[in-house]
Amino acid sequence: MAPSFTPGILDDEAIALMKDRGTYLVPTTYLADAIDLQALPPPIRAKAEHVLPIARESLRKAIAAGVKVAFGTDAAVYRHGHNGRELAVYVASGMTPLQAIRSATMVATEALGVTDRGALEAGLLADIIAVPGDPLQDVRVFEQVRFVMAAGRIVVQP
Repeated sequence: MAPSFTPGILDDEAIALMKDRGTYLVPTTYLADAIDLQALPPPIRAKAEHVLPIARESLRKAIAAGVKVAFGTDAAVYRHGHNGRELAVYVASGMTPLQAIRSATMVATEALGVTDRGALEAGLLADIIAVPGDPLQDVRVFEQVRFVMAAGRIVVQP
């Protein structure tokens, strides 16, 4: 029989293997804050109440161990536009703001195996956003996107 696996729960052995092998962790931890546990059917709610705190601790341990973390989102489960809140979860879990930003840019492109994006450099594809403040001081400014340019075209502008 194959071993059972519950997403988000990593023991020390799994974390060590991920670190040694360069495996990427793509958590969607903000979901734990966004989901209305009261609205879930009792068996699913019970599992979520058990698993979600363990998953958050697994993320903390993985970050502390130096596992590569690429930004993930469950934006289809909660309202679109709230995915930037995942960055604050990463910071609360032990990343610096710069590490969290890199998880959504450079590390994510690495995890996907693409080389034509992930940095602001000549010749690379880039979508650009503007936020009202310094994200290195407070990563939550990514929750207030004011300007979006995608594929060289302005999509959102004040």
